[in-house]
This record gives sequence, structure tokens and C-alpha cells, in this order.
Amino acid sequence: MPEASVIRRLIREGRQSEALSGARALAASGSPEGDLLLGWMHQSGAAVPQDLDEAERYYIRAAEHGSSLGMFYLGWFYATAGDLTRAVEWFQRSSTTGCPAATYHLGRMHLVGQGVEQNHNRAMELFATAAHQGHLYARRNIAREMATGKRGLVRIPLGILEVLQVGFLFVSIGLKDPDSERLLRI
Repeated sequence: MPEASVIRRLIREGRQSEALSGARALAASGSPEGDLLLGWMHQSGAAVPQDLDEAERYYIRAAEHGSSLGMFYLGWFYATAGDLTRAVEWFQRSSTTGCPAATYHLGRMHLVGQGVEQNHNRAMELFATAAHQGHLYARRNIAREMATGKRGLVRIPLGILEVLQVGFLFVSIGLKDPDSERLLRI
């Protein structure tokens, strides 16, 4: 039975049917990672016809097995479907398990008042937590706050330096998407 990293590589290489077979075997063994991969494949229509009900079912299985990423992807699934109440619920659950991507998304939701009451201070707290856990987009958001003087004039130079450092990291690893799977492995 292949590991999840092998299955992700097969997906990137366009070997969808092999990836599907591996993900099914992994899920059948009780692995939440197999459930996550099958959820993504059903949501995106990779190697199988797109089936959002099946995607949700697999994400729920992963989340119910205690997978932090399962909780995150379930929150992301609900957010993309427009069910912000359930998205917030699952992002919060994932965030409490230490998932920086979930914490970042909660911060975004608080920043704009999406599914929760808008609260800039809470958003910055969540971004700070996610940044401390290594989430680059959260670091960027904190750096922008500093660079624009919103955290005091003394922090402007530090903010500018941090914006440059984070920008360099984005370029060096080719990140363009705040939901990138690559962010979860940094």
C-alpha cells in the first residue's frame, strides 16, 4: 500500500488511476490520509467524476478519526460551498489541534466578517498564532500591519524587512495560493 506522499506525487504526475487505487487502499486500511485524498479527488473530479457528497463523506471520516487536516479540509469544503457556519466550526476544531492553515483561515474570516462577526483584533491574534506556527500568509499579514504603521511607528522598519523576507520565501518556493498544500508542509 503506497504512502500518502507517493499518492500525491502520482496525482501531480497525472497518474490519476494509480493514485485513486492507492488512495482507496490507504483509506481501506483506516488511514485518515487516504480519506483526505479520496475527498479531494471526489471534490476536484480527479480520476473520478466530481461528487461533492462523496467528498464530504470522506472529509468527515478523516475529521472524525481526529485528523487535523481532515478537520481543515472539511472546513475548507464548507467554506467553498458557502456554508460558513460549518466552515467556522471545523476551522476552529482544526485550529485547536494546531493546524496553522485553519488558524489562518479563521483569521481571514474574522478580518472580513465572513461567517463570524468582523473583529480586526481577533484576526490579528489568529494570524500571529498561525505565523508563529510557520504559515507564510499569516506572517505576511502581520508584516503588512507592521510595515504600514498599524503596530506603531517603531515597528515599520521591522515590518518592511519581514515583508521582504516573506516575499523572498514566496518566490523561492513558488507559492501563489494561500490554500496551497505546500503550505501545510513548510
